[in-house]
Amino acid sequence: MNKLLSLILCIAIVFSMMTFITVEAADTPAYYLVYRDMNDTVGKYEATGTWKESSKSITILDIAETVTIKPVYSNTAGSIATFTLYDIPAGDYVVQYYLPVNTSTAATVPLTLTYESTTNEYPAFDHNNTIGWHTVDLASISATADVSLAVTSNGGTTSEYVRAVAMRLIPYVEPEVSSTYIIRNTAVTGTDASNGTFELNGTWSTSSSNAFSVAGEAGVKQVVTSTAGSYAQFNFINPVAAISPVNVVEPAQYVGLADGYYDVYFYQPQQYSENDTAVEFSVYHDGEIASYTMDTAAQVAGWHMISSADAPLQFAGDGTEYIRIASTTAGKYTRVGAVKLVQNTTYDPGETPADKDPITEIKYEGGALTLVKNGSTLAEDTTVYAVVASYTDSGKLLAGIKTTAVEIVKDATDETVPIALPAVDGTSYKLFVLDSLLNIKPLVSRYDFVK
Repeated sequence: MNKLLSLILCIAIVFSMMTFITVEAADTPAYYLVYRDMNDTVGKYEATGTWKESSKSITILDIAETVTIKPVYSNTAGSIATFTLYDIPAGDYVVQYYLPVNTSTAATVPLTLTYESTTNEYPAFDHNNTIGWHTVDLASISATADVSLAVTSNGGTTSEYVRAVAMRLIPYVEPEVSSTYIIRNTAVTGTDASNGTFELNGTWSTSSSNAFSVAGEAGVKQVVTSTAGSYAQFNFINPVAAISPVNVVEPAQYVGLADGYYDVYFYQPQQYSENDTAVEFSVYHDGEIASYTMDTAAQVAGWHMISSADAPLQFAGDGTEYIRIASTTAGKYTRVGAVKLVQNTTYDPGETPADKDPITEIKYEGGALTLVKNGSTLAEDTTVYAVVASYTDSGKLLAGIKTTAVEIVKDATDETVPIALPAVDGTSYKLFVLDSLLNIKPLVSRYDFVK
């Protein structure tokens, strides 16, 4: 009996000294990767037709190790290289294709993505893009399934090759919804990967003075043009397009413009009397273009709202939306620094804004310019300003500018209002209907006519 008690006591002491370990399930991989010559339980590569091995190797960072491998290339029409990943769990994934070389390549290449009962064709993948990972599409898998991406050679000259080396899937993470999206001038520092990209068209120079701070970054420089027709464009990306850079195991946080209503702002880098008085803003949003004009000679340096305060713009967040800023007056300076969208969470699209359709029609007949004003949809009485300016053939603004105040009474019926023309005769005229002579925000699109 004493021996039994001693044994029980010993067992109790041993158990009291033991540390129990709970084994947790492995985390979801940062990505799933398949590359050339791979053929195991993860995935496989296979090719049909005529493919040749490149003489140069590239390095791809695998989940567990660094992989050095030689791509294959073909210019034989109908040759196909296929990358397949096995047993991908249900979920949403970003499908990416690795472009190993971007010289001596075919301009466009057909890709085919297959999973479950879905087959998606991409007949014109840009094969002259930058070297590295490129997003093909977002795949939504309902149950565990194999995923394949086929690269097809469409034939070409001896200097137009299709190249293949790897495919990967990244688990898609919903973007964190932000209230503010800023894109700065990146003409000097490169692409702003956080919210979008910046591009210049026409003749521009970078100013060495008046650097400013925006989005937490100091020393941002302005770009300047005095050439009419030159424009700068800020492109807002969507979450799927904002993929981590090449050879990063943990993908960067997905970012990009979320859908919603936004107020649109422009950063004026520098006030100067010789700035353009009619800088044009074109905001492409949700499939539409909203047009605005600003007298940048009258604006102090800093942020200025260019959209109407009580009519924010709806954005789809689909990666196609942009803000374009164009110079209109030769010899006058257009300065570009940054733009931002601030989400308007209080706007009710069901309400009628105070400036809803204040001008229903613009007429120029028999040498006379008239506006048809309408107060039936207004929430309150308002005053708008009709500004008419004359221009030469080359787009130069002449001295003649005429401003007419137009009062619109709430609930009033349609009424035609004559608009005075400048005394100076130009080849053409532009009419802007503004809600403020300070901020120069048009309520309707610019109207061009010839006197």
